[in-house]
Amino acid sequence: MLEPLFFAFFFTLLHCGICAIGSDFVSRYDKSSAMWSPNGKLLQTEYAGLAGESGQLVISCCCTSEHSKDIIICSPSVDFHPLMEGRSTLKLSQIGKNMWILCSGLIGDGRRVVQMVRGFCTDFRTKFGTGPTIQSTCKALAAIQHRATLRGDGRPFGVDAMVVGFDKDNSPRLHVSRTSGRVTRWRASAIGQHADRALDMLAE
Repeated sequence: MLEPLFFAFFFTLLHCGICAIGSDFVSRYDKSSAMWSPNGKLLQTEYAGLAGESGQLVISCCCTSEHSKDIIICSPSVDFHPLMEGRSTLKLSQIGKNMWILCSGLIGDGRRVVQMVRGFCTDFRTKFGTGPTIQSTCKALAAIQHRATLRGDGRPFGVDAMVVGFDKDNSPRLHVSRTSGRVTRWRASAIGQHADRALDMLAE
């Protein structure tokens, strides 16, 4: 009679041990952005990606025709408090001549990223007498985001960013930089909540 009770007790202890190991596994490898987990992931960077994906949806589209070259930017309207000035929450910030940046995710992180990208554009203009291209600006933005994933004494920026504007040949350009520092160029793109659904609609 004691054997079944012993085995039941043993398996209960084993199950609790596995659960404790699993929780300890997560807590051990998600405290530093520079620490790899055994399955090859940087958990802090993944958490930052989730923060960027949970921000307000922003959609941009480059439209080119024989008569005009335009960039369309749209975002769902949000219900603000009657006493709040809605323009104070705008996602669009100018960072250079004919160049803008949009961020989705943690507002404070986005403000800091915009400040650092503006500093890059100012330094570039001071050194070379002309502003940087949209591609080089977005690569500098990606480098800023990527550097934040290499330091163990901080955390990655919880924002996805979109750089839009017109290059020197007046052609519209759109680049997206993710929290990990990955840069891609798009004809139309979306960041934030439900971005996948918005991309599917744009593709149609």
